[in-house]
Amino acid sequence: MTRELQPYSMLAKRPEFLALRTAPRFRTVSFVLQGVVNSDGEKGLKGGFTVTRKCGKAVERNRIKRRLRHALATALADPAFRRRFNGRFAVVARRKALYEPFGKLVADLRKGLEELALKSARIKAIPADNKAPGDEGRHQLKSENSDG
Repeated sequence: MTRELQPYSMLAKRPEFLALRTAPRFRTVSFVLQGVVNSDGEKGLKGGFTVTRKCGKAVERNRIKRRLRHALATALADPAFRRRFNGRFAVVARRKALYEPFGKLVADLRKGLEELALKSARIKAIPADNKAPGDEGRHQLKSENSDG
């Protein structure tokens, strides 16, 4: 059995996931999609999945991850849709992803990618010195906060 090529590459290391913690989010009952999409410096999509122990035992977590992976591959199956997106994203699963209808997962992932693209474009439009209210210390580097 041959495996179909993924329309995106995978995030593999923990620092790659941690870098997306402050990125824009799109929330549904089944998952949270967070990341920066349509960034100029990257070619293609790079994504990852996180399923915590709160979602169930290992068998259930693996099933959730497989369902979301297949739903994302289905959502990105259309080359015209896939070419519109560049950047990095992470899908943080919720337990409801196990029981959600597959078509709804696909539709939510497509909508989420479009929403992240809009939010990412808005963030780029804001100059670095003109931060939004409430963002005072949110994007500071660790070295700026340390004493040494």
